[in-house]
Amino acid sequence: MRLGSEDDFATEAPPLSHALGSLRAGSAERDATMLMDAQGPDMTQVLRWRGVASLPQRPGILGDLRYVFTAVRGMAATRRRLADIRGRLETQREARARLVLALARAAVADAAVTAEVVVETRARVAEIEAARDRHALDGAAARAVLADLIEAQETAELAAAAEIAQIEEEVAEVQATLVPFEVAEEDLRRHARAVQATVKRQDRRIRGLEKKLAQSNPEQAGALQAELAAARAEREGEVQKTPQIEAARDELAPQMDELRVRLNELDSELAAAEERAKAAAAGGDEVAEARARCEQAEEAGQRAIVEIRERLAGLGEELCLSRPENASLAPHLAAIDRCDSSIGALERNTIEGRHVLQAIDRGAVLRGSLLLAALALALAALGWLALGLL
Repeated sequence: MRLGSEDDFATEAPPLSHALGSLRAGSAERDATMLMDAQGPDMTQVLRWRGVASLPQRPGILGDLRYVFTAVRGMAATRRRLADIRGRLETQREARARLVLALARAAVADAAVTAEVVVETRARVAEIEAARDRHALDGAAARAVLADLIEAQETAELAAAAEIAQIEEEVAEVQATLVPFEVAEEDLRRHARAVQATVKRQDRRIRGLEKKLAQSNPEQAGALQAELAAARAEREGEVQKTPQIEAARDELAPQMDELRVRLNELDSELAAAEERAKAAAAGGDEVAEARARCEQAEEAGQRAIVEIRERLAGLGEELCLSRPENASLAPHLAAIDRCDSSIGALERNTIEGRHVLQAIDRGAVLRGSLLLAALALALAALGWLALGLL
């Protein structure tokens, strides 16, 4: 049972048997330290209000004028004191809560305390601690599994990244190899288009020459026939280039088709590798389940801590009321009594301060404010008249 220190709810601790042994061995030293650190302040330091809880007031017009400044200063001082008291009260209440927990821990750890409520709390806290230990073991196992899964996930991510980089590198190499073939193929296409255009021009020229030859006289016929023969020879030469171009394209086609097929395969491999990388980054269901088990174990441990604190707080309050006669608990009860006295004195100071604020004569403040305003206006009028006379 982890009951031996102020921070016992934030850290792991040994089992109940070990804790009880250590508590019994060092109870005197711990009790002395706890009581010196957490007892209430010296009562001579508690704020006191002057005499009657009200601000001094004198009758008459001058009294009303003076009361305005008295009320302003008194309200400011009272509010500062109340703020100081609120801070002291909060500190004392926190100290009392720690003392109550220390009292309950001392009672649970001391086997000589046999009150029914203490025995019941001791048994229940032991059960909660045992459950908390089981949750801690479950959490440790889940964290170990999660660490292995995360390591495997990181390995898979690195492997997927390396595979993607390798595929992208091969894609770049294939594309670089394909570029000269595509340039050559485009040159052959342009050449083929140029040949076709030349053949069409020659056809138009030949038709024109034939028409001229049909309409020519014998003297012109010889020259036109020679020109027509030359045009037909040029056309035939251009026509002979087409099979050569097609042969060159046929020679390029298998190599280009092979490279393009390889590019398609690499694109498919790259898409599959990216999907594997996404799956590795997501972690899968196993990582999610391991994280959920870790969170469940941690939440269960936190619930156990809260339940132990609540039970000890309840036990401490019951012991404050029942005040069992036990030597080991007497110093704790005395420290709580001193803290309660300090809290009571501070609460009385708070009530007195609020009474001071409520007892302010607002009518006198209003009258004094109006008189001050009238005096200010009168002085302003006199000053204006004096300036006018000058």
